[in-house]
Amino acid sequence: MASFGRALPTWLRNSPMLASILSTGRSELLVDFQSAGCCSCGPKGFATALPQRGPPTPGKGPAIPAKIPGPRTPGLQPSGSRYQGPVLRRQELYGTVFIQSTSNNTILTLTDRQGNPKATVSCGSMGFKNARKSSTYAAEAAATQLAQKAVSIGFAKVKLKVKGIGYGKQAAVRALGKAGLRMSSIEDVTPFPHNGCRAPKKRVV
Repeated sequence: MASFGRALPTWLRNSPMLASILSTGRSELLVDFQSAGCCSCGPKGFATALPQRGPPTPGKGPAIPAKIPGPRTPGLQPSGSRYQGPVLRRQELYGTVFIQSTSNNTILTLTDRQGNPKATVSCGSMGFKNARKSSTYAAEAAATQLAQKAVSIGFAKVKLKVKGIGYGKQAAVRALGKAGLRMSSIEDVTPFPHNGCRAPKKRVV
């Protein structure tokens, strides 16, 4: 009985009800009191509510996962974390489209800022032959094909440099705008002589 009293907490050992039970020496009352329990412990009783501590067992504790060596980068974050790293956006390129319109054909060339050619389309490469190469419809088809290639490569905005006196010059410029290619400027670079070379002799029929 005394050992059971020492196992209880201080506030329970000092209660007058438990003191009267221990002083009477009647074990049946103690059993009834343990089975009845209280409002906080429930019907299990005070003794069963106490934590049962066994002898300490030797061990090294829980295993700690090894850390990733090296600096922490967004790409090494676990998949379950909220931060999944920065969203990689496609780099926007800026280039130049050269439109050379002659009386027989229309040639379009796409270059980057350094002048390196990236794509070239002409009316002849689109399948037009003979006199149809110089038509406005052929120039529109070639310009649409070049605009699609520019967008697929990653060009967001281009400058236009137009050269020549052909009919497909204006048609190609309109087709590039309709295809969704943004144009920052349009420049006419057709050479104009200032009394330079002598003109060829006129044909006499």
